[in-house]
Amino acid sequence: MSRLFFAVTLLVAGALAACTAAPDDGVGAHTEAQTGSLGILAIERASGGTETSPASLGAAFARYQGVDGETVARFLGAGSESASESCVLRTNDADALVASNASVELLDVGAISVRAGGTVSRLPPRAFPELARVAGGFFYADEAVVPAAASDGGEYVFSTEGSTDVASFEVVAPGPPDVADVRVDGALPDGVVRSQGTEVTWAASDPRDELEIEVQTTTGTLVCRANDDGAFHISASALTSVGADADARLVVRRIRTTPFDAPGLDEAYVRIASSSQYALVVR
Repeated sequence: MSRLFFAVTLLVAGALAACTAAPDDGVGAHTEAQTGSLGILAIERASGGTETSPASLGAAFARYQGVDGETVARFLGAGSESASESCVLRTNDADALVASNASVELLDVGAISVRAGGTVSRLPPRAFPELARVAGGFFYADEAVVPAAASDGGEYVFSTEGSTDVASFEVVAPGPPDVADVRVDGALPDGVVRSQGTEVTWAASDPRDELEIEVQTTTGTLVCRANDDGAFHISASALTSVGADADARLVVRRIRTTPFDAPGLDEAYVRIASSSQYALVVR
C-alpha cells in the first residue's frame, strides 16, 4: 500500500498520529497555531523493487481549529511521522483527533488537473462518508492515473478550477529522481534480523530531498525518516518494535516537497514521491 494519503483505504485506516506526538522539524512543523488552513497536492509513483503498488495522485485542502497544522498534515497522511534521522512505529489513532475538540473541514477547490509531458489527468472532488466522524468535506483521490514525468525529476503542473472556498491557482513542481541501488546490509533487499538491526543504503541524490524507509509487517509499520545522503542504520531496538514476518515489505521512498502560495490558504505544498518496494523476511 502506498504511503500517499489519497489512497482511500489508507485514509480510513488512520494515518493520523496522536496530537501530542508531532516532530519538531519538516514542512509544516512551524504551524503550531491551533487554527489555520492547509493545502497539499501529492503524487507517488512506483519506481522499482520486487513488489508493485498502484501509483497515486491526489490532493486535500483543510481548514482547522483546535489542532496544529502538522497534526492535520499527518491526518491527511502527508506529514512527517518521525523526526529527521530517526524511526517511529506508525500509529493508528484517528480517535485522538475525535477525542479532542478539534475541527477539520475539507475544502472544495473545484476539479484539479495535473499535467506532465503531454498527459493530463483530472481529479474531481469526492466525499468519503467513512471520514465523517473526523473531517467533513472533500478529498481528491485516484490510483494508477499518474501522468508520466521524467524519472530524473521532471516537472508536474497542477491547476485548479477554483470554488467559493479557494480561488483558482496553478503551480509547477519538480519530482525527485527515482530511488536507485537500494541495498540492505550490502545485498539486494531480502531479509533482516531484528535483534541485529540493519543498514539500508541507496544512491544519494539531491540534499533538498529526504528518504522515508518503511518496514511493513502484519504487526505494524516502522517508519524511518532519513537525509538523502545514501545510508541509514535502523537500530535493533527500532526493528524489534515490529514482529517477525515472512511476508513483510520494505518501502524506500524519496520525497521532494515544494511550498507554494495559494489564495486563501495559510500554507500549501506539493509532495512528490518516488518509491521502490521489496519483499522482505523479518526474523
